[in-house]
Amino acid sequence: MFGLFGCSTDSKVTDKKLVSYQNSSGGDMNGGRHSTLISIVDGEVILTDSGKSWWYEDEKIAEYRLDPAVLSEIERIFRKYNMQTWDHKKFTDMFVADGASYSYTFGFENNIWISFSSQIYPTPYARKLSEIIQVVEDYREKGIPEPGLVTKERTPEE
Repeated sequence: MFGLFGCSTDSKVTDKKLVSYQNSSGGDMNGGRHSTLISIVDGEVILTDSGKSWWYEDEKIAEYRLDPAVLSEIERIFRKYNMQTWDHKKFTDMFVADGASYSYTFGFENNIWISFSSQIYPTPYARKLSEIIQVVEDYREKGIPEPGLVTKERTPEE
């Protein structure tokens, strides 16, 4: 398919396989941030979950080995809703002062990326994205936790 200025993103991912997925949020007034990344590391599908609620907290990180089918499920939903057309889309003119932004990035073979971000996703978009989030949660529950770095809990004074 051709867009006004040449090739559109529609055709960039048509025959490419999804190899990574990330959703992240950040920018709220508390300084919190969160990221969920699914990628292939040494032939294994690894989910890396990281985040913190407040600017002063140390980031908490958890990793899980997942069934490789998770990427196929995410790709199925991505294609079902033609999310390649959402690349750099502006979803709303609304702005939330001190509100977080929510970003999604889909990585395909041959280093092709589709990404979009917004503070607010209108209901039709939010419903579609929630399907992906549910798939990730379902696979995380069945995933194998990887041993992580143990950190000392901080006292209120710290």
